[in-house]
Amino acid sequence: MSLFFGVFGILVLACCGGGSDVPACHYTGGTCTYVTDCCDPSASACSDGTCMPAAPSCRVSGQGCSQASDCCTNLTCPRVGPPSTCRLGDIGDPCTTNGQCMNGLTCNGAWCTAGCKTMSDCNGGDSPNECVLAGGVYQCFPLCSPPAYTCTVYGGTDTQCVNSIAVGGGTVSVCLLPN
Repeated sequence: MSLFFGVFGILVLACCGGGSDVPACHYTGGTCTYVTDCCDPSASACSDGTCMPAAPSCRVSGQGCSQASDCCTNLTCPRVGPPSTCRLGDIGDPCTTNGQCMNGLTCNGAWCTAGCKTMSDCNGGDSPNECVLAGGVYQCFPLCSPPAYTCTVYGGTDTQCVNSIAVGGGTVSVCLLPN
């Protein structure tokens, strides 16, 4: 009978943190056998004997992406790729908010853009763009030349190429803002 109580006492000590040197659970970075050994709210996995933080449901800056919705808030997936990685958007990159665009750029609801005076004002990034007259002002629009550059990444119902007047004259094909 003393053996039963002795074994029981050891089990209680080992499972429930009865001694000061045996914690009841472990935080991120602590050792584990099962995920239930991890008590940190941010720990969601026991990997190779270590409590690991929860993986975000979206991809962070520098992680691979194939569309803007793959990326966490205030990041986008560039128009040009693959391979593409989540980052702040440059001119012509898809966006839905200004926070997804680099400083000095705005989001028109479909892509990051800026005012322009020459075509070179629009082509600092990876995506080919054009400075065109739209609504009485010159703005940067993504150049459209299928099959290499299409407008499908911008969503909406009118993701098509349209002809427009470039800043230096002449006609260019650019993406139309989606409805």
